[in-house]
Amino acid sequence: MAHPSILPRPSGDGTSTPRRGRIRRRVRSIWHEAPLWVHAVIVAAGALLAVAVVFISANWPYRHRKIAPMLEDVLACNVTFTGYHRIYFPRPGFMATGITMRRKSAPNLPPLGHVDSMLVEGTWSDLVMLRQRVELVDITGLHVTVPVIGSKENHENFPPGSATDFEGPDTMIERFVVHKSLLEILRKEGKPLSFPIKQLEIRNLHKGEVLTYAVDMQNAVPTGQILAHGSMGPVAGKDFLATPISGNFAYTNVNLHDVGDINGSLDTRGVFKGTLRSMDVEASA
Repeated sequence: MAHPSILPRPSGDGTSTPRRGRIRRRVRSIWHEAPLWVHAVIVAAGALLAVAVVFISANWPYRHRKIAPMLEDVLACNVTFTGYHRIYFPRPGFMATGITMRRKSAPNLPPLGHVDSMLVEGTWSDLVMLRQRVELVDITGLHVTVPVIGSKENHENFPPGSATDFEGPDTMIERFVVHKSLLEILRKEGKPLSFPIKQLEIRNLHKGEVLTYAVDMQNAVPTGQILAHGSMGPVAGKDFLATPISGNFAYTNVNLHDVGDINGSLDTRGVFKGTLRSMDVEASA
C-alpha cells in the first residue's frame, strides 16, 4: 500500500485528479484553441505594457536624486531630508519628512528653515505626456527663522542680489499649500517677532505667470488675525521688490495695548495695489 503522503489529494468532485492540474490543462487548451489574432493582441498588449513600464521608469520625475536638486535650485538652499519615499497610487508623487534648508552662501550658520513634511502629487496623464506640471505641493510645519535685520548673519543668509535666485519654478504648481507654520524674525532685544501661519494657499505658481493667493495668519505686533487674498506677479527676478501685487485684506481683533498705553481692539478692512516695494492702501477701521 502506498504511503498516505504521496497519494493524490481528492478533488472537489471526488476524483483523484488535482484541481490545480485540471485548471492548468484547461488554460493551455483555451490558449491553443484561441484564434491567431487573440494571441497577437495579448502579445502586443504585453509588449506595450513592458515599454510603458520602461518609459515611465526612465522619465519618473519623483526620484530623490531629481527632487533634491530641484528644491535647491528653487529655494537657493542646500536641502537635506530625514525621510523620503515615492508614491505611485492613486496619484504619482512623494512624501518627504524632516527637511532642513541652509543657505548655500552661509552653510555654517544655523538652518534657514525646517519643514516637518512635504507631500507632492502629480497626475498620471501629465507623467505620460511628459508635462512639467504638479497638481499639489502640501507643506506642514514650515518654520523659517530670519536673523536680526542688519546683522552679519542676515547679510550672509540673504546676500545682496539673492532675490534673483527666484523667478518662479519652471514646473507648473497648480496648488501650493502651507499649514501650521511659523515665520520668526530675530531682534537684538526682546523676543523674536512671530508670525504664525494657519494656512497659505497659492495657485498657478509658475515662472513668468501671475499667481493667486489666500492667507490666514497672525500678526506679531500688534497681535491680530490677518486674512488676505489677491494676485501677485509675474515675479520680477532682477528686481524682486518690483513684483506687482494686489488684493483685499481684513485685520481683526487687533490688540491696541501692544503698541501703547491704551486698551481696546481694532478691526480694519481694505484693498491694496502696487508692488512689493510700494503700494497704495485704502482701508476703513
